[in-house]
Amino acid sequence: MPPQAKFTVLGLLVGQAYILVAQAYRWPNPQLEYADKLLFEQNFLTGLVENCAGRHETTVAAQWVRIAYHDMATHNIEDGTGGLDASIAFELDRAENVGIGMPESITDFVGLTSPVAGLADLIAIGTVMAVAGCGGPIVPYRAGRIDATAAGPLGVPEPFQDLASHTESFRRQGFSQSEMIALVACGHTLGGVRRDDFPDIIHDTSANLTTFDRTTGFDSTVVTEYLDGSTNNPLVVGPNATTNSDLRIFLADGNVTMQNLASAENFGKTCSALLGRMINAVPKDVVLSEVVEPIEHKVGDTRLYPGSDGSFVFTTNIRMLISNPARKVTMFWSDRRGTVCGVSGCSVQPESRRTSFLSPLAEMRGLTSGDLYSFRAQVNMTSSIDKFWFEVDEGDGSEAVIVDNGGPGFVIEQDSVLLDMGRTTRSFDPDTAMVYNFVVAVRGDESSQVSVTTYHPGLSSDEFLPTIETIQMVPDDRYPPSAGFTFFTGKGTHRITFVDVHGIVGGQTFTQTFVETDSVPFS
Repeated sequence: MPPQAKFTVLGLLVGQAYILVAQAYRWPNPQLEYADKLLFEQNFLTGLVENCAGRHETTVAAQWVRIAYHDMATHNIEDGTGGLDASIAFELDRAENVGIGMPESITDFVGLTSPVAGLADLIAIGTVMAVAGCGGPIVPYRAGRIDATAAGPLGVPEPFQDLASHTESFRRQGFSQSEMIALVACGHTLGGVRRDDFPDIIHDTSANLTTFDRTTGFDSTVVTEYLDGSTNNPLVVGPNATTNSDLRIFLADGNVTMQNLASAENFGKTCSALLGRMINAVPKDVVLSEVVEPIEHKVGDTRLYPGSDGSFVFTTNIRMLISNPARKVTMFWSDRRGTVCGVSGCSVQPESRRTSFLSPLAEMRGLTSGDLYSFRAQVNMTSSIDKFWFEVDEGDGSEAVIVDNGGPGFVIEQDSVLLDMGRTTRSFDPDTAMVYNFVVAVRGDESSQVSVTTYHPGLSSDEFLPTIETIQMVPDDRYPPSAGFTFFTGKGTHRITFVDVHGIVGGQTFTQTFVETDSVPFS
């Protein structure tokens, strides 16, 4: 087994921070919140596979499912090694991983890795989104994979191998003979074989790609065409009998499994379960989260920083999964010190409400669009803010609902060391693409020790590892002390997507973790 990543990314293990096991969701949980964002909100990845979009004669979805299986294929249930761990990124030069779709898929994913979702998690998410984007079933996703730091062993099944070799490979991965047959059918409902990659299999020079079946989407056609004899699957009826591996696998139990899969309902249920097991095959020391479902009331982009008028600026938003123009949402907060807000708390109405467009995976759950309510409040700097919560009135005569994080409210842990989103800026640079001028507000003097740790995701299959840097911040007289705060600055370059802020003030340590930078304004 390749060694597992121990990157200290913003003080966290890549892809394993904030693990939630067998517990109800409670904010903050960056791992589940980020997974929700990728799975259930419209984003770059959903656009690549929506409507089973094509690329290089095949589909992006077919490429994503293939890379996930190839990454997982060396899983060994006997010693608990291997599995979906992103070791594939180190293995692209192997003959068993031939094909332009492999590096392209990694390039699709690397820019969205984060301190709580490494490349292995993104590959797994890719499978879930690929199947949904092509009209297939919901594949359950669990978060928390750990990225490998080196190549794994050889061992991806190849078309020229015999049935005994394939059966043993799938057994080692944790699949029975019947499950092997079904998993191959589930994978080969998408895509096909490219002549450029397998000239010994594809002899037809009229087209570079020969598909596994006649439909583009995720359906049981690969099975029904095989059973009725109309298939053009090059791994079933190819001119080279040695590489007709699908034929040998499908026939392994006398077509019993294939007959069962001919039903569209059975095909969908079986593929959902087996593809879920495929992406959840991980090394034994990796603990995955519970299945990730859409978060009903998702709070995000929570920021607190000194304003220019002697008060705090507090911003946050809350996403509701179902749109309702009649809904009224009010945010409340309570004092950290003092009694400015009183027993019932201070309150503010949303600054804006906009539609939150959801993904095909959300639509499969009956969710088409939600509402995102954004709040901006001035908070007394002396009394500050301890926690916040929401009152939601649907405007239909029903009783208003209190959204308070299951009881304790949404707690602001500290107000002493804060990334100042009112003073932090970014700008384009011809040499480094982006320059960030970070400003941290510290409730203390210039003797405080302040640093910002930055996360810069990979760029491509050639540069897929993230870059993590720590910037030592220094006092900056361009920002004179104000209301008890001293301002520290530092510069970061390249595409920084997340930061952690660390400060030691009067011997006490304060942190802010997993702060997204996408809302940093341009100067």
